[in-house]
Amino acid sequence: AWRRVLGMALVGVAGAQVMYFAAIERIPVGTAILIEFMAPLLLVAVAWALSRRRPAVPVLLGSVAAAGGLALVVSPSGGGALDPVGLLFALGAMVGCAGYFAIAARGADGLPPVALAAAGLLVAAVLLALVGATGILPFTGSVADVVMLGSVVPWWVPMLVVGVVATALAYGAGITAGAMLGSRLASFTGLLEVAAAGAWAWLLLGEALTLLQLVGGVLIVAGIVAVRFDARADALPVGGETGSAAAAAEGAEEAGPDPALRGR
Repeated sequence: AWRRVLGMALVGVAGAQVMYFAAIERIPVGTAILIEFMAPLLLVAVAWALSRRRPAVPVLLGSVAAAGGLALVVSPSGGGALDPVGLLFALGAMVGCAGYFAIAARGADGLPPVALAAAGLLVAAVLLALVGATGILPFTGSVADVVMLGSVVPWWVPMLVVGVVATALAYGAGITAGAMLGSRLASFTGLLEVAAAGAWAWLLLGEALTLLQLVGGVLIVAGIVAVRFDARADALPVGGETGSAAAAAEGAEEAGPDPALRGR
């Protein structure tokens, strides 16, 4: 269980969040979230490499559509050249997101989802604090009042919203969903975050995607939908499983979530 907690802390929490926030400092929020949520395609690629089983035709077609959509989203003709460093950070966030879904879905160790979320967040916070204290990761803060939704509020109000809503609630619900639904369905329903992030970025930051980027975004989402509808996309071998062992892992997941999670 400790390996799962450490993996969630390093990859699914600290890695994904640091990469994502570094990305949106350099590229628009909508673009960064579209790239990050191509994580299901990475899951398919890893499953293909480890199990040596070619994905179904819909998965391959969906992957091509998503790749074409990504090309439109990041193309200079789609709305100005994008910072290449920001794009690399967004790709790093995609890796972290894929790791998050995969780790959350591997519940064979009996660790409850809430415990995994709490332990992962705690360990990630300690790791980020240590990295910030060493100066490797720039870390500064302010206690000045801020403007939030048109009103001036103390600094701790947005911190509370980020901590409770965007972090504790989001990770707790996401990990629970991953354990109950599997990485395939969890990452599929998680695509709602793409639309939500784009809408909030437009309303609050004035970051509107161009028509070409919107078309690319639609292709990405459509491609991921095709990928997520293939049940074999979840066949990520665990503990060195390959070949027929991967098929056994797939069959266990398709049988349903851990009995301890049913009814929650």
